[in-house]
Amino acid sequence: MIYGDIPRITHATVGFWILEYLGQKDVRFLNGGINAWEAVDKKLDTAETKLPPKRYVVHIVKSRIATTEAVLKIAKGEVKGPQVIDSRTPAEYAGTDVRAKRGGHIPNCVLNVTHAEMYDKATGKIKSMDELEELYGKLDKNKRVIPHCQTGIRSTLAYLAFRLMGFKDPANYDDSWIIWGNREDTPIEK
Repeated sequence: MIYGDIPRITHATVGFWILEYLGQKDVRFLNGGINAWEAVDKKLDTAETKLPPKRYVVHIVKSRIATTEAVLKIAKGEVKGPQVIDSRTPAEYAGTDVRAKRGGHIPNCVLNVTHAEMYDKATGKIKSMDELEELYGKLDKNKRVIPHCQTGIRSTLAYLAFRLMGFKDPANYDDSWIIWGNREDTPIEK
């Protein structure tokens, strides 16, 4: 079970994505985080808990991450099908808010939905399925979907939304714009 608090919702979604990437079975996300837990008068334990050390065995699920090389093939039109989603702000997408050597967006990106549209800022809860369908309903759930942002953090919220919505093959582009926008050999559009 992964949870966080409202201001750091993407810290929790990073944990969710990483555990899935590491092959953890049955990863859960507490919608609304610790704030929602407390709002319904659930108890919090403040006692220190020391657990015995355990060996954690990972089974990397390579499909949960998209590499720069894979996204580059999509951007150049060499690979058709995967849906690249930009989770940055509209200004970052347009190239007017530049947070790397170059600004703009990845060619063949099919949608720009900022991560802030995916959850209620007052409650920290992920939007309803109907609201998520409004944002992402035109995407094909049977095709690979690859969200990205500036550093691969905000895009994990989109990754979680795609998992909740039943997308068959979601992956996070963890290198994101911090790598893409600073490389000279990656194409951009404005």
